Amino acid sequence: MFFHVFKYGLKINFRVKEIVFWAFIFPIILGTCFYAAFSSISTSTESFNTINVAIVLENSDSDIYFKEIADSLSDDENDLPLLNPTYCSSIEAGQLLEKEEVTGIITLSGGIPSLMISGDGINESILKEILNKYLQSVSMLSDIDVNDTASLSKVLSAINNDISYIKELKLTDGNTDVFTNYYYSLIAMCCLMCFSGTMGSMSIKANLSSVGIRKNLSTTRKSVIILGTFMSSYIIQAIASIILIIYLNYVLKVNLGGSLPLITLTALVGSFAGVSTGTFIGALPKLSESLKIALNIIVSLFSCFLSGLMIGDIKYIIQDNLPLLDLLNPAAAISNALYSLNIYDTYNKFIQSISVLTIYSIVLIFTSYLMTRRETYASL
Repeated sequence: MFFHVFKYGLKINFRVKEIVFWAFIFPIILGTCFYAAFSSISTSTESFNTINVAIVLENSDSDIYFKEIADSLSDDENDLPLLNPTYCSSIEAGQLLEKEEVTGIITLSGGIPSLMISGDGINESILKEILNKYLQSVSMLSDIDVNDTASLSKVLSAINNDISYIKELKLTDGNTDVFTNYYYSLIAMCCLMCFSGTMGSMSIKANLSSVGIRKNLSTTRKSVIILGTFMSSYIIQAIASIILIIYLNYVLKVNLGGSLPLITLTALVGSFAGVSTGTFIGALPKLSESLKIALNIIVSLFSCFLSGLMIGDIKYIIQDNLPLLDLLNPAAAISNALYSLNIYDTYNKFIQSISVLTIYSIVLIFTSYLMTRRETYASL
C-alpha cells in the first residue's frame, strides 16, 4: 500500500503548477539572473586583460628608453602582455581616450612621461605604477656618476631583476569568487522552498480537503499514508535540487568548487530538511491552507535572507553577532556546507553542517508525525 500512496503522491505533485514552478522553474530563472549579473561584474573587477594605452613620443633620442620598456611589456611571447601600446599624435590619442578605446595617454616630454586618464580603476592604477617605477629608475640613474661603473652596474642589475620581497602563496584550491556564495544560497532556497511538503501534509487533514477525508476513512494505516506522502514530496524536491546543480555546473559553467558528489549529497540532505519544514508547517493545527502556504514562503525566504541570498554580507554579520542563529538556520547550514567543500581542506565544518540539518529534520519529522497521527475528528 505504501507504493500506491507514493505513486499517486508523485502524480499529484507533478500536476500542481505551483510546485512545478517554485521547485523547478523559479530557481533556474533566478540562477540565470545571478549569472547574467555576477559574471560581468567578476570579469570587470577580477579578470585582468591587456591594457590598451596611447603613447605620444617626441621623436627624440630621449624617447628611446621608454619606448623599449613599453615594447618589452607588450612582448607577444608572453601569454598575456601587460600593455598594448598605440604610438600616435596627441590629437589621435585624445580621440582614442574619448572613445574609451585606450585606458590612458602617456606623453613624453624631455624623456619624462606624464599620464592622462579618464577613470580610476585597476588598469589606471597599473599604468600609474609603471610610470612611477620608470621615474624612480630614471632618478636613480641620474644620481650616479657614469664613470662609477661598479655602482652603475649594481643599479642596472637591480632595475633589470626587479627584486621582490613578496612571495605569492595560494591559500586554497577552491573558487574564491565572492559571488559563489549567492549560488550556494540559491541552492539552499531550492531545497527549502518546499510547497510539496506543505501540500502533502495538508492532504492528510480531513478538515482541509476531500482527499484528506478519504485518506482518514481509508483502512490503510495512517503511518503508511504519512510516510508515502512524505517520500513522494522528498523525491520531487531532491530531483529539483539536482537539476539546479546540473544547470549551474554544466550549462552556466559556474564553478561551485568542491566535490560534485558531496555537493549533491548536501542538496539531498538540504531537500530532506526542506520537506521536513514544509511537512511541519502543513501539520500545524488550526491554520488555514492559504496561511500555511504563506508561512512556508516567509520561513524559507527569511531563512535564505539570513544566509546571504539577498545581501551577501548579512551572513557574516549574523555569524559575528548571532552565531547560534547562524548554526540553527537550515539555509545557512546548507550554504556553509557547500562553502566548506569549496574552501577548506578538512571536512569538519561540512560534517557539522550536515549533522545540524539531519538533527533539524528528525526533530521536525517526529513532531509533525505526532501532530498528524493524534489528530481526530468529531465527524467526517
